[in-house]
Amino acid sequence: MGMSFRSVVGGIAAAMAAALLVATTALASGITNSSDDLRTGWYPNESAITPGLVSGGTFGQEWSANVEGQVYAQPLLDGGTLLVATEKNRVYGLDPATGEQRWSKTLAATPWNPEEIKCGDLTPEIGVTSTPVIDAATGVAYMTHKGYASGSSGTVKYWMDAIELATGNEKAGFPVELAGKAQNESGQTFAPRTELQRPGLLLMEGVVYAAFGSDCDADPFQGWIFGVSESGTVTARWTSETADSGGGIWQSGAGLASDGPGTILFSTGNGATPLPPTPGNEPPGTLGESVVRVKVQGDGELKATDFFAPYDAATLASSDADFASGGVTGLPNEYFGTASVPHLAVAVGKDGYVYLLNRDNLGGIGEGPGEGDKVVQRIGPNGGVAPGRVARAGRLDLHPDRVEREIRRRLGGQARRLQIRRLRGRAAGALARRRIERRLRLRLRGACHHLLGHRRGFGARLDRVDAERHRGRRPAARV
Repeated sequence: MGMSFRSVVGGIAAAMAAALLVATTALASGITNSSDDLRTGWYPNESAITPGLVSGGTFGQEWSANVEGQVYAQPLLDGGTLLVATEKNRVYGLDPATGEQRWSKTLAATPWNPEEIKCGDLTPEIGVTSTPVIDAATGVAYMTHKGYASGSSGTVKYWMDAIELATGNEKAGFPVELAGKAQNESGQTFAPRTELQRPGLLLMEGVVYAAFGSDCDADPFQGWIFGVSESGTVTARWTSETADSGGGIWQSGAGLASDGPGTILFSTGNGATPLPPTPGNEPPGTLGESVVRVKVQGDGELKATDFFAPYDAATLASSDADFASGGVTGLPNEYFGTASVPHLAVAVGKDGYVYLLNRDNLGGIGEGPGEGDKVVQRIGPNGGVAPGRVARAGRLDLHPDRVEREIRRRLGGQARRLQIRRLRGRAAGALARRRIERRLRLRLRGACHHLLGHRRGFGARLDRVDAERHRGRRPAARV
């Protein structure tokens, strides 16, 4: 397909290509998503794209180039080569001034077909989705791709690749398969078919880190972080949920953040949440709907050392109001902060609240007054952050598979004892689908009322959705 603004636009002024996505702060170890490892999206050393150029009437597209597959990964520039990677598992090295193709490479696997789990979020195939990272010192770009172990069906795997920008060749020792059990919980095994590697990669002290979340919340999934050394050794396999599905790290593509050596910041989505009150420096094994800091240990493994979750994290999880939709941005110390709180971060999710956090003490859950939030500031609600649309807290996706998953998540172990038959909305016609959804809603409401003994919470949200349908209003779309 031809490249477009949604994927990559060739030469939005020659100056754009000359400065495109080169790391500009000392904090960044590689050329990466959103400029630097704090993920500020700020390019302070940019001299070519000026306000005068943008408003002067000459700023515009100068070239376009054709690539095969959709482009969700942010293009990166290093050494005079513009790197573009696609969902077709194709990688291109382009001339940034003209768009001329210098080389192209097809990665090892046929891209995966998401129709296998009936997911329409990203179609028709999934290959390279996240933004790569470039080690400017070696001229090697690191990226992940998803595909079939053999042919165009069967076993699904994820790999990390290392592509030499000068030639497009794969570096020796790569690709490296991303698989196995979590080092922080041997009972959790990575399930590549239902995981999606969306956040931009992070290069830190010779190790490339890649984070995973779900694809359409199809079980099983958890939040995962893999670390792979530049020599091709898997050093870290960490999961955000040690007991169940959930806690995906997706961040709408925003990269894993780092504010110092050996430390990573990120946010998680729907899943089992921490119980209030819990101090930030005592992270539990269930870290859904949280901002989390993990640190690299002496053996290369990762360990959670601090976290923050909103006081209503459990409600966010049951409402599909992912806290992980916006990622974490560190604010540069030289411009932000006070003497008492010098290191700040910003996080925002689907519910529209913006949280200003203390990076030295993220705040835990229920540690503020009245078991509220222990944060620097909470602003909102304003428009939520989600890919392509705004989500509204308190609304429920009524996809039949999602409803069953919410039963299990909301009611925990009690729901597992319920004999709830799995119903799928595959019957022909809209009327049949509505009948199936109605049956699922009634079962879910009955389970909530029976086990919780009241009509608050999840059951009440279903009541509100039913009322909206009765009044002819369309419930909030799935996000």
